[in-house]
Amino acid sequence: MAYLTAEKPSDAVTSPYGLYITMQFLSDVDGQNKYHWGLFLANGQPPKGQLLHAVGQSPDLNLEIRNVADPRRLGRIVACLQISTLTSTDVIEACAKSVGLMDPKHVPSREARWTSRVWVKQVLVSLNKGGHIKLPMTVDELELYCQAAADSHLQTGSRDAWLHVANDTRWLS
Repeated sequence: MAYLTAEKPSDAVTSPYGLYITMQFLSDVDGQNKYHWGLFLANGQPPKGQLLHAVGQSPDLNLEIRNVADPRRLGRIVACLQISTLTSTDVIEACAKSVGLMDPKHVPSREARWTSRVWVKQVLVSLNKGGHIKLPMTVDELELYCQAAADSHLQTGSRDAWLHVANDTRWLS
């Protein structure tokens, strides 16, 4: 990962219509950080936008869509990483609702069960296939970059300053 912004959490603001992957720190399991994954779509008046994520305990996950005044105020958020732009909340909501959460028949073949991470990847595949966004790499590669960015921020950042915001896709290069 060649580029990460060095913005202070208090100064970092999302870009208008930016589509972000959000990662909230959950725990450390055998030396590996675990995160709750979500999607944040900034509206035309950043930092306001919509948070979309799978909530609950697997296998009982449900889609939650809620307006957020500022993603920097979400609890224990470590990273808010821009992956694309998208101007329609209708499009992302439709793609989010099309992913078959809680249906074991729809769990992707390489995954054991539904998780927030798996759900985010499937929504991104749907948005990409529909031509609504253009992902710079596969969702599996994107997952590795997101994990590395969040882990890097936890290792180098202050535990008091949970949020790292990347406002463009240069962090993926």
